[in-house]
Amino acid sequence: MAKILKVKASKFPEIIEVGGDSTIIPVHTEIEFHAIDLRLNMDYVLYLYAYDIRGKIDIPILLNNWDDSSISYIPQETEDDVLGKICEHISANKKVQTVNSKLKLKLGILDNNKHYDHRHLKIFAELIPAVGVASKWSEAFEAGVAH
Repeated sequence: MAKILKVKASKFPEIIEVGGDSTIIPVHTEIEFHAIDLRLNMDYVLYLYAYDIRGKIDIPILLNNWDDSSISYIPQETEDDVLGKICEHISANKKVQTVNSKLKLKLGILDNNKHYDHRHLKIFAELIPAVGVASKWSEAFEAGVAH
């Protein structure tokens, strides 16, 4: 029943170091809680993902599983990269709350075929209540087929 009012990254880095994970972006998320959330002091988990978007925005799909959620996407024309993720536990204790997070970016090691002069980053936020849908994939397995 909560609503994300605003997601804003501040002090965005001009350069992200390849192979490092020391680039940190402060992210401010403003959330408005419903009266029922406040009455129940409802627990939520806020997920923040830093995406490098190349071309059209891919559709992110979040498998909601409260504090063990994961993200994937349906690629459009290009492949986007998730460069960072953080999750924060939040309790609804006032109507509008601001959550200040430190999202760590990791560029990773680039393939020899890939070359980037710059990254186009956006932050994707998802708020998942303690009472809601839970989803999870099993490990992959193989089975023979009888003919």
